[in-house]
Amino acid sequence: MNNDQVSSAVNSGSNNLALILFIIFMIVAVFLILFISTALFRNIYFKKNTIFLENLKVQLQRDATKNKDAIQKCAILAKNEKTFEPICDSLKVKNTDITTMKDNILQHSFKIKSIIEEKKWLKAFKGKQELKKLLLDYSKEKANFNKIAEQFEIGWKIIDDVFTNYLEIVDYYKDILNKNKVITSNLNAELLDKVQKLAKRLSELDNSKYKGQFSQADKKIDELRSRLADLNNLILGASRIEYYLYNSLPNKLNNAIKKEKQDKIVQEYKKINQVLDEVTKNWTNYDSEKLASNIKLIYMEYWKVFHNVILLQKIDKFLKSIAKDLNLVYSNRKKLYNEVAKVTSKLNKAYFNLEAKAKALNSNKILDVKKNTQDFIQATKDFDIAYTNIKLELYRNGKVKIERENSIKKAIEIYFNVVENDFLYEDEIITRIKAEIINQYETNIKKYKSWAKHELVWNDFIHNLTFLTNAIATNEKYYQMYSEICIEVASNEKFLITNEKINSYKEYIQQIRIQIQQNNNYKEAYNSLKRFLIKEKYVQ
Repeated sequence: MNNDQVSSAVNSGSNNLALILFIIFMIVAVFLILFISTALFRNIYFKKNTIFLENLKVQLQRDATKNKDAIQKCAILAKNEKTFEPICDSLKVKNTDITTMKDNILQHSFKIKSIIEEKKWLKAFKGKQELKKLLLDYSKEKANFNKIAEQFEIGWKIIDDVFTNYLEIVDYYKDILNKNKVITSNLNAELLDKVQKLAKRLSELDNSKYKGQFSQADKKIDELRSRLADLNNLILGASRIEYYLYNSLPNKLNNAIKKEKQDKIVQEYKKINQVLDEVTKNWTNYDSEKLASNIKLIYMEYWKVFHNVILLQKIDKFLKSIAKDLNLVYSNRKKLYNEVAKVTSKLNKAYFNLEAKAKALNSNKILDVKKNTQDFIQATKDFDIAYTNIKLELYRNGKVKIERENSIKKAIEIYFNVVENDFLYEDEIITRIKAEIINQYETNIKKYKSWAKHELVWNDFIHNLTFLTNAIATNEKYYQMYSEICIEVASNEKFLITNEKINSYKEYIQQIRIQIQQNNNYKEAYNSLKRFLIKEKYVQ
């Protein structure tokens, strides 16, 4: 054997030895890992089951206490209602069985705990499986016990929960009333009495559980819930109610009665005051919704009269400013009547009606001024129609020659009333037509006396005069509608209950007032306000 062969044999032997040593090392490492893992798993298993057994012991004690409590409740019920005696007997029998099972479970748990302390994993596992079977039987028996106890336990718990929760709310209300007794001095005693009555009803509800009156408890709870909700609205809104009933409304009405000179209006305020006195006297008989509704109604009636007076004063001022013109209108109609009356009596009815309406214009009662003026204007229109028809008839019959000057005078009278009218608003069309009619009057009607000249512009002049008259009537109508919607919004407590809505409304109404000062267009103002209220969901 040469040197190379010897060297090769030595190297081969070394490699085999290293491989054998590596395999031995890996086998030892695997066994070591398995040993450590098994030991770790067993420790985790023992620890987990030790905790389980401790929790089980606590749970069994809780169940025992709960069962004992249920039996005691049943015993109380049985004293007041004999029908619960069989239920109590069943519970006691079931509880005896459950107690026996519980003791067996605890004994078995103690054995398992001892096995765990001895670190006997397999025995502990078998013991746990046996314990699970015992717990399954225990759970079934406990479920049967609970099913029997449910006949009164659920109702009992509901009453307990309602009593506890509502009693806390009652105490909270008492605290609020004590803190606010100065602010709500006129309401405090009555509200406190309502709280005491509610507390008494709560005690009655609580007592009903001892008598087993669970079926009637639902109705009592619904009644208490309703009374509590109503009382909540009254107490939390007491400061506002106090302000409305004993401060704001009385002051407004008393001041209005003192300042107002018109007896009929004073009587309107006094009627509202009587309603306020009635509500103030009997508010404890109302629920919160009805009380709020009555307060709102009083406010609405007050603002309705208040703004109506302002409106009537403006109308009265305007009508008095044109009183001479109205009397002149009547005088001219009287001349026309006297002229026609010589020939025919067909105009008598229209004239006598106009005469009666003209006399009514002298009334100083502000509430009647508007109606009297409207009646007079209508009577004038009726007279003019009747007069025109008779004039045409007489003209055709050749009995009377109607002078055109009368028509011109009448048109001129209306012209001056129209162009200076407070309700003539400004827009592109009105401004153009007003300029046209003024130009027609200044350059023709006023300048010339000849009908031949007047006839050139007469139809256009009358057309423009009619258009402006209708525009005035329309603007006056929208002025009334605008005023009425302002009254309604000002008296709407729910709409103006937040500062955000109040500020938004005030800002917008100020813009509208500036707009009115600029163009006097109440139709535009009314539509603008209506769009705002629709946007704010005040109206649909």
